[in-house]
Amino acid sequence: MSHKRLKNVQHVRPIIYGSYSQPLKPDEPRNDPSHTHKWAVFVKGHNGEDLSSFIKKISFRLHESFQNPERIIEEPPYIVSETGWGEFEINTKIF
Repeated sequence: MSHKRLKNVQHVRPIIYGSYSQPLKPDEPRNDPSHTHKWAVFVKGHNGEDLSSFIKKISFRLHESFQNPERIIEEPPYIVSETGWGEFEINTKIF
């Protein structure tokens, strides 16, 4: 499939983006003993649509306390999963 850019052509596709979290169970593995929750941030197509022909990559910028805080995802699923203990903003850029 060609990924050639076309001038003056627009494609509109609905996307779903968000995050979720849930408490870790006492026996679940964790990256750090102080972590209390597992969480994920994601971008996906509406009704499971494959967005890979429209998306080159997605950058998720996590809090600087995370190892490798800028996560670049270049193919679906566009998701980052981690464990942690608090709230923070995640900047998301879609290319």
